[in-house]
Amino acid sequence: MNCSIQQWLGRLLHIHKALQPESISYLQGIFTTLWTIWTHRNLVVHEGKNPNPLEVVLTTQSLVCRYKEAFSSCSTTSLRRSDQKGENKLPQNLWQLIIKVARARAKKLHRSGFAYEAMNLPGDVILQRTSSCTEKQPALTIQEAMLEAVIKARDLGYNFLLLLSDSRRSVLVSNRQCTPTWQERVLLASETLIHSDLVFHAVYVPAVVLSNVSSLAKLATEMPINHCMV
Repeated sequence: MNCSIQQWLGRLLHIHKALQPESISYLQGIFTTLWTIWTHRNLVVHEGKNPNPLEVVLTTQSLVCRYKEAFSSCSTTSLRRSDQKGENKLPQNLWQLIIKVARARAKKLHRSGFAYEAMNLPGDVILQRTSSCTEKQPALTIQEAMLEAVIKARDLGYNFLLLLSDSRRSVLVSNRQCTPTWQERVLLASETLIHSDLVFHAVYVPAVVLSNVSSLAKLATEMPINHCMV
């Protein structure tokens, strides 16, 4: 029987409304696939990209694997409490907030911008921030944005935070998996003082996962912006 995509999705959501673990995994795969197709279609239509079905399939598989890794496969060696360097503990429940952080730069204007967006597991946006800033090292801008996002999330009563970034350096520094520069040490010292009651972990993701936040960061390079929505 013929039906629209909206009707088909409506039936899927009705069938899996109990949201058992198997249903969540299945729906995650479906919606990730649809989102990847939609994004690829926009690139083809608006930016002249050549259609590539294989790229859609590979991107979908990559995103699904990364999401599963982020939510269910974080090892105790990579997750930390900042006040207990020698003791790593997994949250008793799932992460409370997923925070996406992105940076953009306008070379001609010598201006940078950052943005972050915090969502709870049902998908509600809890916190969103866009700000212009002076030019500095990309990883340092991301690190400062992460620090600010974690502080604001803590002030709102959230203690288990998952940070997503496309900056490998920022992820390594945040997880204390590399030797920080003196500027990064200052930020890490602030984390130690401020976030003793928090559990947070950074995960590297492809830029496409952060597309909506990257658009906000880019907007902050075009005009002076300092906007926060809670």
